[in-house]
Amino acid sequence: MSIKTIVLTYGSGGHQEQMRRLANLLAGKAKENIQFVAITDAGNSLSIQSEVVEYIRCREIRDKQSSFKTLCYLIPTLLMQAWRTLKVYQRYNVVGVISTGPGVSLLPTFILHCLGVKTVGLESWSRFSEPSISGRLFYKFVSLFYVQNITMKKYYKSAIYKGRL
Repeated sequence: MSIKTIVLTYGSGGHQEQMRRLANLLAGKAKENIQFVAITDAGNSLSIQSEVVEYIRCREIRDKQSSFKTLCYLIPTLLMQAWRTLKVYQRYNVVGVISTGPGVSLLPTFILHCLGVKTVGLESWSRFSEPSISGRLFYKFVSLFYVQNITMKKYYKSAIYKGRL
């Protein structure tokens, strides 16, 4: 049987730091061999205890400085993300996907969820008073959804609160 693979989808900055902490926790508690594949827009690697066998770099769906660029790159970006996600699913024994957001994570997580893979979403630790756009979308379809601030439970009724990473 092939090694179980968990796909990590995350953006740069705080999203990447949250994923680094979570992946280290998972690697330390794993009772069997697992490996990770990362789908991200971050330019640098995730420094974790376990092996990330493949990094798939994707363009962020939304250009924060230009609506015109967002419009121009939207369809090619979505098609490329879908293609790369399906190749990961074909190449590895994907048993789960974990996402810390933002938008770059939505399509890969949704595709893998539709293919029957267990999906986990996390609302950002920087959210106290209102949910993020990606958090609102993830909450609608992921298998498990975690919040890192107890105040977010009022927006996500069935979310799980376990504290911050």
